[in-house]
Amino acid sequence: MFGLGSLEIIVILVVALLIFGPKSLPKIGQALGRGMREFKDAANGMIKAIEDDPDSKDASAQKQHSATSYSSKPNDANQTGDASPDQKKV
Repeated sequence: MFGLGSLEIIVILVVALLIFGPKSLPKIGQALGRGMREFKDAANGMIKAIEDDPDSKDASAQKQHSATSYSSKPNDANQTGDASPDQKKV
């Protein structure tokens, strides 16, 4: 996932043990796990809300329609490439 091997994980755990001490490590682990779980639940809730929202489906359909509804005919000389260099906008 992060490219951490077993040796790197052991070093991180030893440094954390030295910095925080053995009594507070379980509390830190619980808080970290709880925070990650809440973040994951919130992210999943946002994804579900977006998927269930009928307005977001209409907006994406409108974006797709507007992207494909343009005209393929050029409407000025700059788009055709036939204009002289002094007529092109810089």
